[in-house]
Amino acid sequence: MDAVIAYLTLRLKHTFTSNPPSSALILWWPSNSPNQQKAFVTRQIGEVPQALESQILKTLGAPLVLYSYDSDLDLLQFKLKGKTLKGSWNDHTLEHEVAMELGIPYQTGGTKKPPNNPQQVRDLFHIWSRKAFAGIRKTDIDLLLLNDKEKMRALVEVKRSAKVPVGVWTPYPSDPYDGLASFAQTWGVTLITVHHEIVSDENDGKFSADTLVDVFSYHPGSSFDFIQFASKGNRQLTSLDELVAKLESMLEQ
Repeated sequence: MDAVIAYLTLRLKHTFTSNPPSSALILWWPSNSPNQQKAFVTRQIGEVPQALESQILKTLGAPLVLYSYDSDLDLLQFKLKGKTLKGSWNDHTLEHEVAMELGIPYQTGGTKKPPNNPQQVRDLFHIWSRKAFAGIRKTDIDLLLLNDKEKMRALVEVKRSAKVPVGVWTPYPSDPYDGLASFAQTWGVTLITVHHEIVSDENDGKFSADTLVDVFSYHPGSSFDFIQFASKGNRQLTSLDELVAKLESMLEQ
């Protein structure tokens, strides 16, 4: 898990983090219509669900997709809405069946070889559906902050990059901010992008509570403007401790 996501999860109560092969929250929408957004939760068969998985499913009205893949037999298996669907990695019939169950308007995507070692892929369904479904955009959610009444308060995306330093980095226009902003607008939550330079996945002592990060925020009271969102004027240069305090204050709103 990303070091900053792990730090926030440890410091904050009532957080849901996408952590495949355990529970992961994925948003999807037609390429030109982010306001038609839907969500689903994925989890590898046999993995223990995250504590807030059932609440996320209930709140968002999202289906749960359970998946497994036998690389020796080239056999994918999905359990979705009480049905078991099976097929090979490049089976268009399976793609169509899964798309129908998820409500995705199906267009045949490209056929790509499965990963050489599927056991090293954190979210196999995310990889498979990326090549299986054309005409949609899709993104996983890093962290959702919920209050003690299990109401969503913030959507947090974490960007890890040491190539551009903190204080200089800005959000990339190619990232799916249209979908993230649409989610924030629909559910009335603050959208926050956090950028850091910590390249290790675990807390190995190379960062602390006073480590600085970039924070860009969008509050859904107005329409989303990416240029304004990614502007230097919208950057807050803050420590991890200050970020935790900022998020904690949202729980009281």
